Amino acid sequence: MRRLSRLTRSLMPVVPVLLAAMAAVSVSSAQDEPATEASSGLLAYETTINSDFDNDESRATVASASLLVSLKAEALDSVGALFERARKDQERVRRALNALGYFAAQVTVTIEGKPADDLEVQDTISAEPPRRAIITEIRITRGPLFRLRNLDLQGIP
Repeated sequence: MRRLSRLTRSLMPVVPVLLAAMAAVSVSSAQDEPATEASSGLLAYETTINSDFDNDESRATVASASLLVSLKAEALDSVGALFERARKDQERVRRALNALGYFAAQVTVTIEGKPADDLEVQDTISAEPPRRAIITEIRITRGPLFRLRNLDLQGIP
């Protein structure tokens, strides 16, 4: 085993303290950065789906119809792109609910608690993005389930 110099031996107790200090500095600087990463220009957001569905299949159908959920892994470079996804989601989710038989469903998509179709809100968030992931929410009230009872097909006489 090699002998450590006096200087090296005297610094050994200090090394863990220095490493801990360096880790603390990197964590605090990461918290100070806005939701967009400066180096890559990517926008961070989180989406929740609040619905009155009682089965996982319906929830999965809604999640797969949502661009906010299904394209979460694809980078967004602007707040405008986030709002565009959210606006498209209202119609996409409504169509998915229609396919499940919920023709009176109400779908509301919000960003930071405000309607996704409000351009003034988009401008406000674009001007000063939050220093965390932007919160998006899809709220669904499914309404009654419509069922087809009878189908009567008649040919041309």
